[in-house]
Amino acid sequence: MEFIHRILSFGISENTELSKANRIKALNAFYLSIVFILVLSVIIASFIDAPHLRIINFIFLGIYILTYVLFPPYKHVNNNGTSVLVITGLLMLSGHLFIPELSTNVMLAFFLLFPIIAITVQAHRSIWISASLGIIIIALNFIQITDIFTPLKPLTLAIFILIYSTMILVAYFIEKSQTRLIQKQAKTAAYYEAEIKQKDVFISQLSHKLRTSLSNITLINNLVQDSRMSSTQKELLDTLKTSTFDLINDVNELVEIATPAIIEFKQSIISFSLADALEGTLGILKSDKDFSTEIKIQGAEKLNYNLIGDPSLLRYVLINLIKGTDEFKFSGDPVVLDVEIDYESQNLFGLKFSMEFNVEDQKGLKIFLQNITSKKELRTSKLANANHLLALTASQLEFFFDGKRSILFFYQDISKDPTRKIEHPGLTKKQDTAVTKSDKKSLKEANLLLVEDNAINQKIVLLSLHSQVNQIDVAKNGKEALGMFGVKKYDAILMDIQMPVMDGLTATKKIREIESTSDQRVPILAITANALAGDRDNCLAAGADDYVSKPFQVDEVITKITDLLNK
Repeated sequence: MEFIHRILSFGISENTELSKANRIKALNAFYLSIVFILVLSVIIASFIDAPHLRIINFIFLGIYILTYVLFPPYKHVNNNGTSVLVITGLLMLSGHLFIPELSTNVMLAFFLLFPIIAITVQAHRSIWISASLGIIIIALNFIQITDIFTPLKPLTLAIFILIYSTMILVAYFIEKSQTRLIQKQAKTAAYYEAEIKQKDVFISQLSHKLRTSLSNITLINNLVQDSRMSSTQKELLDTLKTSTFDLINDVNELVEIATPAIIEFKQSIISFSLADALEGTLGILKSDKDFSTEIKIQGAEKLNYNLIGDPSLLRYVLINLIKGTDEFKFSGDPVVLDVEIDYESQNLFGLKFSMEFNVEDQKGLKIFLQNITSKKELRTSKLANANHLLALTASQLEFFFDGKRSILFFYQDISKDPTRKIEHPGLTKKQDTAVTKSDKKSLKEANLLLVEDNAINQKIVLLSLHSQVNQIDVAKNGKEALGMFGVKKYDAILMDIQMPVMDGLTATKKIREIESTSDQRVPILAITANALAGDRDNCLAAGADDYVSKPFQVDEVITKITDLLNK
């Protein structure tokens, strides 16, 4: 049974969609059955001295095998299904016309079964092929093709036409029923997927609103603190502060039930060093205190040119890939991230990114990957995010287990930048970013840009920072911030993430695009009221230097800005 199962599943991979896999199995089963019947017929024909039967069956056996080899079902499922039905129709017609050893009744029985067989093998075009075969059979009864062919008697022909037409109608209704069932299942899946996405969007928006209000309460609480207050007033403010943080914890628990949302990604095109992009990914992972697995990166030093593409997209993919796999518990061994040059042309690198690792739940990971790559997995996840992002570049996740270690890999075709050659392969040429004493700026002297769309939030942040910073400009959205960034030099940017017109992630990526043509880099502190799972990683992958979630303490923001100014 295992051998039969292997034959029927030949060509079906973990990434094959369920509907396509079923059609491949049906075709493999048909080939297996027809080859068995033809081989058996050739053997029987040899014993009963039926040369016509032996020759025709032997010829069609070769045709079936050749068709399977040239157009295997797993590569050409539609064309193969159509071809195999046409060949089968021709085989049956040949038997009817040229094999006198076969009785007319036997051939008619095969013909009547053809519409049902056709709908099983290939629903698409099967009705038309069955109808065409019926018309040919009827027409042949009025033409004397060979001396050994005996046309059907009028009554037999009439009965055959009636029954054959009935079988085509039955096949037609079966096809329509299957189509409706598939459409219903797809509609149901889409409904539940939309429902889950709507839930996640609702939680995200609710979290944003609650955190924004709680942040304002926290900052106002800090502003009204005064040493001249009575002990009762101080106690009341402390109670307010404690209650606010209790609410924050409740919001965090609420957010934990939300799944990581699929990233709506807007790609940018810049020249970048692959080694720097991978090192940046490693830095983001190392800065996460909840992630402790050792990551080893190798292979990027083989590239002798910069790449033209989106480094933030690559960082997004790798972070989601690594952290998503970590949900199945890395075993403790180092994870090896390797880059191989699959091929190289004058203007292009074909790269293979592979990640070798061991996880405790090997079986669970395999099933999960099968689900997300075949789109059975409705709920979003970090691994689903990675696969979704790869689809933007016409790629996808693939999985392999060599008996010792698991390997996740994907391919990327990335353009070379012929103007930016890396002179020493193996060592990424970097600018000297050391900050001298004269380059350092105190927070008081710094020129900051606050990007925040809410007027109340702007006022409270400015009130909270006015004693620490002399100069703070305000932009109402990412588009306005880009305009101000283009005409004035800023020492640091406080970037809210969720804004109308242009959000903070897009604005951050645009700023990094502009900076890619120079040696300048303005520190960006991302401020978000979402704090959903993976939100920190998304901000850092987009190009932010640090991250803070609302509600935040003024001291925390001041410390982070100071660190960025002196970095």
